[in-house]
Amino acid sequence: MTYKIKISIPSKGTDNGIDYDIHGSFGVENSTRFTNISQISEGNTYTVTAGKLDGFQIVLSYSDTNDSYEFECDITLKRTGDYKLLGDKESFRFIKNEDNCEFIDFRTTVKGISQTGFYEFTVE
Repeated sequence: MTYKIKISIPSKGTDNGIDYDIHGSFGVENSTRFTNISQISEGNTYTVTAGKLDGFQIVLSYSDTNDSYEFECDITLKRTGDYKLLGDKESFRFIKNEDNCEFIDFRTTVKGISQTGFYEFTVE
């Protein structure tokens, strides 16, 4: 069975009444999110069609067409057994200058996580 993982964060928006434009203000082309994505990619096949996987990080790439940061991946679950992925306190970081601590951090909660903060499922 093949699943699609899709993440899109608009470059422009409003938070608490304050307008922001990540790409216009920071000019960054990518966002990173630390995750244990390798737990789901090992033993399975996947194709990344937007953004990229970099070790334990999902990297969202800026799309001029959509004015958003995007990641998209089709993954076919071939490995049977239990899966447990950390899903609590999801965070996407846009870094302009790491040395000067210039960054924007988006924190979110994703539907479907357990009380302990994990996505848990079994493939038979």
